[in-house]
Order: sequence, then structure tokens, then C-alpha cells
Amino acid sequence: MNKLLDSIEYPEDLKKVKLEDLPKLATEIRELIVDVVSKNPGHLSSNLGVVELTIALHYCFDFKRDKLVWDVGHQAYVHKILTGRKSKFPTLRQYKGLSGFPDKSESEYDPFTCGHSGDAISAALGMSCADAILGENRSVVAVVGDGAIGAGMSLEALNHAGDLKKKIAGDFKRQ
Repeated sequence: MNKLLDSIEYPEDLKKVKLEDLPKLATEIRELIVDVVSKNPGHLSSNLGVVELTIALHYCFDFKRDKLVWDVGHQAYVHKILTGRKSKFPTLRQYKGLSGFPDKSESEYDPFTCGHSGDAISAALGMSCADAILGENRSVVAVVGDGAIGAGMSLEALNHAGDLKKKIAGDFKRQ
């Protein structure tokens, strides 16, 4: 059986997929994650829960230019699969394998190496402020989950973003 996922290495490939085929792709991605995590302990439920969200983000934004920041990052496996790391995905969380979290040294699609719960909004806000100083016009998107929105750091960042009137999520449209 020919898998849709076999034809996708990068987001540019994903954008060639018809909208009606995206649910099939989501199923194939879930199957890959379950297969790998059943052999290499990792974060299963948080990744299964963001499959459609991650597909939609990569379908609508250009994260070679725009920035995608994950909170903690243990829900970023789908992101890794869609950004050139699918063939290395079986090495997830193994010595010299893929990190279980976004890592700037792994991919140009990871603008921020995660580590602390609640830091995504603050990091995205910092990137947005830097873009304003540099005259860059791009979207910066923060994905926050697993209860991190209740972290004091997230709440402070939301307050700060509101005070600065910064838009830290871009227009959700197909590029």
C-alpha cells in the first residue's frame, strides 16, 4: 500500500497534498508515532493530540520564514516528522538520535530549544519584538499545552504581549 507520508519530507511537500487527503495523512502520522514510541519511551498522548494542529500549522504557514515555538516541546514529534527528520524519527530519545524536544542544532525549523514549561509565549514575544526592531515582517506562533498556560511565566507573557499590543500569532491562511 502506498502511504501518503512516504511522499512527505518537508512542509513544501505537505502543501501539495489535497485537503481531503489530510485526514489519511494524520492517521499515518499517528501510526508512525505509536510504532516509534512503543519501542523508544517518549511522550505519546501529547503528540497524538496535536497531529491535526501541527499539519494545519505547517500547511498554512511557512516556518522557514515564520517562527514556530513549542512550549516544553514534548508535543513536537509531528513537527519533527514534517520537517525533514522523518527518516531519523526511529532514533528518537536515543543516544546520538533525535532529541525528544525542539532543538536549534537539529533543524532550521526549530528557532528555540525548549526546556521549561511556560516559556513559549515569552520566547515568541521576544522573537516578535526582535523582528520589529529588525524590520522583519513574519508570523511568530506559540503552541502552548499540557497545562503550561496556567504557569506564571505564560500569564506574565500574555500580559506583556497585551501591554505591547504585539500579535504573536499570524494570519492563518494557506501560503
